[in-house]
Amino acid sequence: VLPSRGRSGRVGQVVTVVGSDFQQGADLSCRFGVNDTVGALYDSASRVLCTAPSKEAGEVLVDVSNNGVDWSDSGGRFLYGAENGVWSLSPSRGPVSGGTTVT
Repeated sequence: VLPSRGRSGRVGQVVTVVGSDFQQGADLSCRFGVNDTVGALYDSASRVLCTAPSKEAGEVLVDVSNNGVDWSDSGGRFLYGAENGVWSLSPSRGPVSGGTTVT
């Protein structure tokens, strides 16, 4: 799943699922977690594009179905990060005595 993370509460985040044996058709879909199913856009037999539904912060499995009934069993992971959370720190370490500016 690329990217493997996004922001919670956001609509319109496009996720690329890489796999195999995807088939173009009206029932091609992605499932985020247990209950959130969205239609998928066929790119190739090894790539589909899905718009991640808005969800609260947390990690979900992303599965793909060619027929809307049978789902992949090795779903990729997608992390919904907190909307106002920290995404990265730089530098990632500093002296124990402190004094390092973090951005």
